[in-house]
Amino acid sequence: KSGEIRVTYNMVGTVSMPNLKDYNLMNAREKLEAEVAAGLFNMEGEELWIGLMRLEEYQAKLRNVQEGVNTYWLAKPLRTEFNHKHGLYLEGGNEEFRYGIDLGYNNENGVMKGSYRDRIDAGFSIYYTTPKVQVHNYISYGVTKEKESPYGDFSQYTQMLPYEKYKDEDGKTLRRLNWSRVLDFEPMNPLYEAELGSFDKGQTNILTENLSVNWFVKPTFWVKGELGVSHSTGKREAFIDPLSIKNNLDYGDDRSYVGSLTLTNTEYTTWEGKLTVSYNESISNHNINVGGGLEVKTTRRRTNSGTYKGFQSAEFSSPEFARSMPNKTTFQEVQTRLFGMFARLNYSYKDIYLMDASLRVDGSSEFGAESQWGSFWSFGAGINVHNFEFMRSLPWINQFKVRGTYGATGKVNYPPYAARDMYSILFDDWYSTGIGATLQGVGNENLVWEKTNSTNIGFDLSFFQSKYNITFSWYNRQTVDMITDV
Repeated sequence: KSGEIRVTYNMVGTVSMPNLKDYNLMNAREKLEAEVAAGLFNMEGEELWIGLMRLEEYQAKLRNVQEGVNTYWLAKPLRTEFNHKHGLYLEGGNEEFRYGIDLGYNNENGVMKGSYRDRIDAGFSIYYTTPKVQVHNYISYGVTKEKESPYGDFSQYTQMLPYEKYKDEDGKTLRRLNWSRVLDFEPMNPLYEAELGSFDKGQTNILTENLSVNWFVKPTFWVKGELGVSHSTGKREAFIDPLSIKNNLDYGDDRSYVGSLTLTNTEYTTWEGKLTVSYNESISNHNINVGGGLEVKTTRRRTNSGTYKGFQSAEFSSPEFARSMPNKTTFQEVQTRLFGMFARLNYSYKDIYLMDASLRVDGSSEFGAESQWGSFWSFGAGINVHNFEFMRSLPWINQFKVRGTYGATGKVNYPPYAARDMYSILFDDWYSTGIGATLQGVGNENLVWEKTNSTNIGFDLSFFQSKYNITFSWYNRQTVDMITDV
């Protein structure tokens, strides 16, 4: 109702729980019996010291089984969570001008312990309508915070052995296991790793603006303009506790550089604009729909990442507490531009004979100078047989349409700047003529659009008040100028 403010609130709650029914794993006693049956502890033909090692291993495993050790590793990193999503929407205005405010919060805790993804959103929209003009604008801002589970990948728990002890006699979690080798370098206890100060978390902020304007010049002729802007920033922090066994992968017994912090920052901006003109007219038994327009798009992505090494404790995980930064921060920037023109035509006569045609020409900065432009077209025709006069004698047929189409579409199927020579700058190597550089990739200025040519021929049949339907299609799809890595 004009002048009133309407408030809407909704809440959705869900329960997420792991389902382990498909995992049919052996218990500790069954696993040991299977190893014995497989001859894992067979001493025949082996040297004495190897036989004694196998005997000692078997006795240690058997002792654990007899003591009642039967660890169900699959359940250790999992939990049941109640997640909730809230939405609040306020709207008001009159017939010509309306506005709306939306607020949202989405809490998603994963079934892996310690993992979560929380999102907060806010948006503002306006609608302005007159007989000639329609304006719609929507701006929104969202913040997403996420964190990976400190328990690592669930797959590693499927490799744990049930007769393994994960705690000592004092109830403390063991740093190393005896036989469960998840990583090649040593048996690591993932439950011990989960208790450390390691973390992998991030935050993303997104700002979007979308504007749409419709101008109805006359009932059969209108113009539509669209503008969209999106800007997002992301920050990610990945820290490995100096007490983690993962440090041994790089440094072995050298404790000088244990512990690492990797900081990654991203910035992504997109601008999109589109102008469309449409004309629709019916003259006698002829229906004509003609349209065309322009489209522009530009994107820019910036990324920088750096790793700090050597931390004394997880309590001091900021970059200033690092011993060194072995490598300089890496930077990357990718920018692309696209300009396109398109036109379409739809025609029908007495709703019997149908014809569609379209043409699109695109130019992209991702291609070489010799082939930045690509043209794509399509054509289709059809006949509504059921609209012929002679078909009225068959009222049980509701639809009988014969159709055929042929067209080409295009896309970019390789990284940006692949058309240009790429160099890696050696900032640590300075010469009398300047800094050094090595060739990273040879560009190809003759790269062209990847095109897919498609043919589709068929018919649609519906009868007995559309209770039964038959659709037949024959198609042929061929991709040309495809680029692949070798």
